[in-house]
Amino acid sequence: MSEDIDIKVVLEEVPDGYALANRQSDRARLGDIQTRVCDQLESIGFTLTVVEDESNPVLRSNRRYYCLAVDYNA
Repeated sequence: MSEDIDIKVVLEEVPDGYALANRQSDRARLGDIQTRVCDQLESIGFTLTVVEDESNPVLRSNRRYYCLAVDYNA
């Protein structure tokens, strides 16, 4: 049995006159969010699933698609 959680992230436009740290791109902003999600899941007991012949997490479309397989104890 598998269970899925889908999360949609909508990046807001950076306000005029405001500069992101290190001129961060949308791709870098998404990468930061993905790292934080993974860290938070691991901190509450989830572990990354070992997926044979595939990478985990899966990243596509310039980081706009992010699929993370995790295990948990029921």
